[in-house]
Amino acid sequence: MSDTDLNYIQASRLRLNWAARCIENLADDFDLFKAGFPYFVVVNQKIEQKSGFVRQDYIFQSKAVSPLLLRFKAGDVIHNLRAVVDNLLWGAGQKFGAHVSLSFQFTPTRAEFMKYRRRTKLKRLPKPIRHWVMREQSCFRPAEEPTLLRMINHLWSGDKHRSPMLIGGVVSDFHARFKGIRHGGFEYGPTLGLKDGDKIANILIHPDDIIKFQPNFTMDVAFDQDKCPTHSSATLFLRHVHKHILEEIFPIFEPFS
Repeated sequence: MSDTDLNYIQASRLRLNWAARCIENLADDFDLFKAGFPYFVVVNQKIEQKSGFVRQDYIFQSKAVSPLLLRFKAGDVIHNLRAVVDNLLWGAGQKFGAHVSLSFQFTPTRAEFMKYRRRTKLKRLPKPIRHWVMREQSCFRPAEEPTLLRMINHLWSGDKHRSPMLIGGVVSDFHARFKGIRHGGFEYGPTLGLKDGDKIANILIHPDDIIKFQPNFTMDVAFDQDKCPTHSSATLFLRHVHKHILEEIFPIFEPFS
């Protein structure tokens, strides 16, 4: 079977498979970058005179900026994941008589969504597909919480103007280390989209317990927190989007191939 014989489901699946391969290649490139220890955490401490406890501030440090080539590769993955969704919706639209301009869009308000629905003749598509498009809209979701597709759309929109930013992310066992530790309070700061000098955490700890309190910090490459607020790893986020498209979106379209 040649590529021209594929229906829109099969063609979209080929693109998704290509995106999966690119994600794993990108993960390997990230590992090579992280092998140079571009990110690390330093601890600043001082004694609090009143309590006698020691204040420890955990500070994120970055000694290297992610290479532009990594940003290009991340942008390619983002584009292909986003394009799969467009390919599915456009293909279904052509099969069921929607407007040729139909594409997957996010609208800021319900009124704008109704205009989009009329303009593209979205109502001609099968009910499960129409309902899925609506469920993806933040304006129809509790507290307007963004979906994985909305987050990938933010990154995709930004990549049209510049390659996506790749900055530091961190995962730690900070909270798990408190058992048996005498402390006078702690704060845990941002762990996503970290920049050089950002404070990750601080704690007031009894001097005798300092040697016992040794949290681990695992560094990774992450997207800008403003666009991807849920993942401290760019690779993990892209894998989650791929899984979501494969396991939750394709089954909506497959009955209408």
